[in-house]
Amino acid sequence: MSTDVAPGRRTSRIPPLLRETAFRRYWGAESISLFGDQISAIALPLAAVLALHASPAEMGYLSALIWLPACCSPCTPGPGWTGAATAGSP
Repeated sequence: MSTDVAPGRRTSRIPPLLRETAFRRYWGAESISLFGDQISAIALPLAAVLALHASPAEMGYLSALIWLPACCSPCTPGPGWTGAATAGSP
């Protein structure tokens, strides 16, 4: 970060990436999504035990079902993995 500033003017200590509106929106949305995932991982089993009186086996099934979407969704690799040529490559 440059220190050449006119006298009497303060420099911002905010990193350049955080000044980008699109990045801040993405970061905020991702944070809210992760928070919601953690709440769901705690609240759903707790509700099953307290309200539905779930047995240990049912809790095991529920825990497996919570992780099922993460296990079944494919990890999509980028163009380097598929061998597809990118623009500007020979």
